[in-house]
Amino acid sequence: AQKESEFISRSITATRQAYGLTDETVTYRDYSGNAATDAKQVAADRSTTSNIRLLDPNVISPAFTQFQQGKNFYFFPDQLSIDRYETDGALRDFVVAARELNPSRLIDNQRDWINRHTVYTHGNGFIASPANTVRGIANDPNQNGGYPEFLASVVGANGSVVSPGPAPLDQPRIYFGPVIASAPEDYAIVGKNGTDREYDYETNTETKNYTYTGVGGVPVGNWVARSVFAAKFAERNFLFSSVIGPNSRILFNRDPADRVKAVAPWLTTDTTVYPAIVNKRMVWIIDGYTTLDNYPYSELTSLSSATADSTEVAINRLRPDKQVSYIRNSVKATVDAYDGTVTLYAQDEKDPVLAAWMKTFPGTVKPKSDITPELAAHLRYPEDLFKVQRALLAKYHVDDPVTFFSTSDFWDVPLDPNPTASSFQPPYYIVAKNLAKNDNSASFQLTTAMNRFRRDFLAAYVSASSDPDTYGRITVLTI
Repeated sequence: AQKESEFISRSITATRQAYGLTDETVTYRDYSGNAATDAKQVAADRSTTSNIRLLDPNVISPAFTQFQQGKNFYFFPDQLSIDRYETDGALRDFVVAARELNPSRLIDNQRDWINRHTVYTHGNGFIASPANTVRGIANDPNQNGGYPEFLASVVGANGSVVSPGPAPLDQPRIYFGPVIASAPEDYAIVGKNGTDREYDYETNTETKNYTYTGVGGVPVGNWVARSVFAAKFAERNFLFSSVIGPNSRILFNRDPADRVKAVAPWLTTDTTVYPAIVNKRMVWIIDGYTTLDNYPYSELTSLSSATADSTEVAINRLRPDKQVSYIRNSVKATVDAYDGTVTLYAQDEKDPVLAAWMKTFPGTVKPKSDITPELAAHLRYPEDLFKVQRALLAKYHVDDPVTFFSTSDFWDVPLDPNPTASSFQPPYYIVAKNLAKNDNSASFQLTTAMNRFRRDFLAAYVSASSDPDTYGRITVLTI
């Protein structure tokens, strides 16, 4: 151990620097873990107790489908998202979802080429449910007690936008999203050519149609463009269909993460994207990473192994394997759900890798100062980065090289307690007591437990702040 200590010290220092785990970012605090709590302590910690979650985004999707699907061709993913909004002056977390079009759910004549690509073109609605609330069972005439409270921002039956919250939304139509893009040939042909063609909503007596007015898409009204896309999609209707006119545009490449990769192929994107209402627009937020695989003395990590928790395994959302020895969440990206506009913002302006790419592709990434307060309020500490960091914290919280060599003070990422699961327990977003500031204010954070090495005893509790003023600060409570 003594002979190896110099090299172990270098590895500890380099690995902490490479994965953002230095003292500048991580704060360790001893925690006694009192078993008994009196009523006064509970009352003082209302930021935690009032936000105890009743809804699990990993299992609540069927309830969203039952109450909010509306039509057979609308769809919610199996795993929904968690975000936070301020309501009535208090920070609350919400289970949120975009009600997207799923072309795979079209049936019968809905599947023909004209209907598939020119009529059923977009989803409709941003659905949110307070994560700490369900409908009361007593005196419920509709027998919906125990189900979520839904706040649906949609195009209503009279054509106007109904937006009860948690934030106002001007445009609930969704042309770009991961569900829309999951179907083969996910393109839509839009634009004003005679009467409105796109299915939009229904009244008591008729179906109302719509015409896309966004800036996204490629003109396809001339014969050269029609020939190009006929060859690209191996579809002769581009040449012969009368529904394509001089004002037609084609929307394709509609997956938000793929659009970010097309703009910045040097980024590694997080496996999760989530919808948010920002400045009355619905956007998809994507975390982008800069990575290296040759950072000197830093430990090499498999992204696929570190990020494969029980939730990812259950929905078969495993990332391709990639070995890294350096990672930074350097970029926050947004994709407008209506027109597909991609915007990249620098999140970590100290990252030298990002600085090099920004010099190579000037103007691609906007400075951090361009992140509006409305957007900053919905940025989350990313899950994939946090999973990688907790895997490394299991060893690299140890300072002493001799103790490191002996492995006696190592931790483990806990397995999911579900008896049928054999993968890591996923981290959780919660609104709770502010550990970054060490006060009782409400804070949106990503959390995980850590076990003793090869023992099912709690060793530490790790929290990463997503609040704008303390974003990225990691607090480790050691037991």
